[in-house]
Amino acid sequence: PQTPPASAPAPASGATSGTQAATPATSGFVIANVAGKPIDASELFAQWMHHASADARDELDHLVLTRLVAAEAQRIGLVIPAADVERKYTESVAELEKDLQKRRPGVVLDQYVDQALGLDPYTYRERMRADALNQLLAERVARAHVLTSEHALLRLIVVKTEAALKQVQDALAAGEAFDAVARRLSTDPSAKDGGRVPPVLRVDTVMGKLAFSTPVGGVSDPLYTQGAWLIARVESRPKPLAGTTWSELQAGVEASLDARGIEELEFSQWRSAMFQRYKIDVSPFMRLAGEPVR
Repeated sequence: PQTPPASAPAPASGATSGTQAATPATSGFVIANVAGKPIDASELFAQWMHHASADARDELDHLVLTRLVAAEAQRIGLVIPAADVERKYTESVAELEKDLQKRRPGVVLDQYVDQALGLDPYTYRERMRADALNQLLAERVARAHVLTSEHALLRLIVVKTEAALKQVQDALAAGEAFDAVARRLSTDPSAKDGGRVPPVLRVDTVMGKLAFSTPVGGVSDPLYTQGAWLIARVESRPKPLAGTTWSELQAGVEASLDARGIEELEFSQWRSAMFQRYKIDVSPFMRLAGEPVR
């Protein structure tokens, strides 16, 4: 299952999708009273979706991912020590206060939360502490998924034109190291690291095909996708980590995280796998916002 596209336009009044009419539901949860009449939470959801649908869906997606992280942590028996959570929370507060001093010199965090955001500082800090826990869990369940799955380590060169592609091919044919060519010619953000990208799983994606159709140590044929040419060099295909519980996986996962942090591609692959593993239904949100369920 997939969450609805973030850019989907709101339907015209009275539009339907199948048997679901675009009529706001009533939650029965009153959030305000104005001139003797209540405002229902469903009205806020509908207003939010109408004026900022991408933001609304982003927040829903964040909640969905938080639940998936918790479900995976429970499945493998992962528990983060309280001291580690507190350390991460303290680091997060320090980063936020450092940024705050750049924007509002002399204003402390609690003062900013109270006066600028209009929120309760204690509640805000507790949410930051919950975010710290979720981040620690997310990093570990995502890396555990990668290490226990078939995956490849590779470097990537991305160029936008045939002329640039020929430059890359000529340089490699002349014996220039792949990582050096990547740093010099690739337009991908990975260029600064010699083209190194996060581990790629054996899945039906462009990167998955490049990673598993190219021999270890070999350079792939150019592959054109989404306006760019991709060339990959497969460094290795490590043996998947054995084990299904955190006690079996902890040492390998922690050592791997010490060596490198989680990157977006890696978390994206984990997310796709979890959307297949767990049932996800966001239709109640859409109904509450008065949107047709697709």
